[in-house]
Amino acid sequence: MTVTHPDVRRYFMLIREAVHLMLQAAALTSGGDIFVLEMGEQVRVLDLARNLIRLSGRVLGRRDLDRVHGTPCGRKLREELVAEDESIEAPSSAGVLRVVARSAPDWLTVQRGGDRVERLRGRGRCPGSDHALAELVPTYCPAGGGA
Repeated sequence: MTVTHPDVRRYFMLIREAVHLMLQAAALTSGGDIFVLEMGEQVRVLDLARNLIRLSGRVLGRRDLDRVHGTPCGRKLREELVAEDESIEAPSSAGVLRVVARSAPDWLTVQRGGDRVERLRGRGRCPGSDHALAELVPTYCPAGGGA
């Protein structure tokens, strides 16, 4: 099993929770809304990998877990469900939150920027695509770039 970095943390949800979120979002939306589930604390992927190895009946050994230091291009160590320029509203449904952007994006700019990032990634130009993505999403910070 490979874990890209010992400090990577992610949110996880059960299928039941994902279905609940989808049904509640469909009932609550007025169109174009973004909803997130109250996720609690993030889980360290390294701890999850160790637990999966133990639960499979194996003794955790050197060959079972390959830790590669450094994250793949553009990946963050921690997930962010809400950006700095967004806020959260609690609709009437328990456990489901509405994300509210402070300003609406220019969708044509987003589409063109996304196309540019996709072209650069397709050519294997990771640093170039990171720069293009950072121009498109001001809060984006490439791996190893600070945050």
